[in-house]
Amino acid sequence: MLFYQRYSLEIEKVTQWDDHGLVVHFPGYVIADYADEVDQVWYYDTNTFELINEQRSPQKSLNAPERQAITSRHAMLSETKNNIVRLQLDAVNLLYSHDFICRVKNLDYDHTGYNGGGLV
Repeated sequence: MLFYQRYSLEIEKVTQWDDHGLVVHFPGYVIADYADEVDQVWYYDTNTFELINEQRSPQKSLNAPERQAITSRHAMLSETKNNIVRLQLDAVNLLYSHDFICRVKNLDYDHTGYNGGGLV
């Protein structure tokens, strides 16, 4: 998928969540990717993902969160990164999704010294 090519060097690992979904682990966040949703993926900050993973049950699907997810466009406008964000990958919203991930990485850089490829 083209979306991941930009961030491929930052992928820490990929795990399977259920029969249909994979979790792609990055520093500070994860992306849930479902085979039947080719036009979107789901961003979870690490803290939110760990809480959900601790309470994991076979019925919990990362592409159907209990609380409503915001879109990457809304996340950019509200300047949030600690949430569940639906990253839409269609031609209109792909730029918002990339911008959101870049902003998350820049915030991590500003606060932790992480620059996406190593320590400063």
